[in-house]
Amino acid sequence: MSYRIFIRRTNSHPSIKWGQKKDHILLTIAVQDIDKPEINIESSKLHFKGQQTRGLTYDTILEFFDQIDPKVSLLFPYKVQAL
Repeated sequence: MSYRIFIRRTNSHPSIKWGQKKDHILLTIAVQDIDKPEINIESSKLHFKGQQTRGLTYDTILEFFDQIDPKVSLLFPYKVQAL
């Protein structure tokens, strides 16, 4: 007797840190080994999607409590390297 096992890939949600003051929001999306992240900022939400080199896919939408101006939004991607 033989069995086939199917593993369904699902999307994971990355760890997101949220900081907010009266005039700005600071978001940190903590992921590892993302090759080409897709980040889309709209007036009411942020959509982050990316795939790790090992195959895990992140896909999440973060809805804001109030409208923002996407034209003045800034992205600061950075890499942290292990010692």
